[in-house]
Amino acid sequence: MEKISVKELRLRHGLTQAELGRRIGVTPLSIIYWETGKARISDLNRYKVAAYFDVHPDTIGGGVNEPLPER
Repeated sequence: MEKISVKELRLRHGLTQAELGRRIGVTPLSIIYWETGKARISDLNRYKVAAYFDVHPDTIGGGVNEPLPER
């Protein structure tokens, strides 16, 4: 299954981080952290993103279920 990032989905639909955050009930900072790999998206939020964009949750990649970068 091909993976697609939250950022790519968001940009394809012409949304800002703030707009996506409002639509799925999270802060814009959460979106920023997911997109930059500073935080992992929770399963609940991955399902919210998937439902909003009408994709399967397992297709969401790019920071999802990936190890955080070493500091």
